[in-house]
Amino acid sequence: MPDVRIEDLYSMLVSSVRYAMGRKTYVVGETCDIVRRYRKHLREDQAMIIVRDIQRELDMVERMDFTLGHDQDHRQWKRLVVDLLGGGTDA
Repeated sequence: MPDVRIEDLYSMLVSSVRYAMGRKTYVVGETCDIVRRYRKHLREDQAMIIVRDIQRELDMVERMDFTLGHDQDHRQWKRLVVDLLGGGTDA
């Protein structure tokens, strides 16, 4: 793997998550998988910012009785939050 600074990795992951939220394409699953794959390289505060961003969007759409993307996408985002909080298994 190329030498990537943690700050750069974090910026790329946050940008990917923010781009993918609300999309209705394969990019949601890809993004969730990539975040899980590189989670171990993030500081706790960085992971929690990603959780906060996702949870904020989930809360907003759920209050309006919508989903964040397709139903499947919504479930993937919820699962990623659980995984990042340590309640799931890493991919």
